[in-house]
Amino acid sequence: MTLYERYKNAETIDLLRIVEASKDYTKACVEVVLKILVERNINSSSKKDLILLVNREIIRNKLNKFNPLKNKIVFHKSQFLNENEIEKLYKNELKKFIQKQDHFGFDVWSYAIGGL
Repeated sequence: MTLYERYKNAETIDLLRIVEASKDYTKACVEVVLKILVERNINSSSKKDLILLVNREIIRNKLNKFNPLKNKIVFHKSQFLNENEIEKLYKNELKKFIQKQDHFGFDVWSYAIGGL
């Protein structure tokens, strides 16, 4: 089975995940996946939405593994988005991540009021 045969029926989002994680795949694999994506002739709006979704997934995974005492956040490189777009995504996802973490925090006032 060739790489083309292996990936030609894969979901578009999975192909975009391969391209965005290209360091985890061979150059030949990434080239075949890019060829398949071009052949699919996906409209630019749908493609952009999927690219943003894939990059948000990458960012959320990094944030979930992030330890602020041991690590620094290093922006990943995207094959489709420029540095400014990636930076905006990181800022938005970090805000969501912090809000989500706040919901798991211990709220003294709610506890105190609930005890009355």
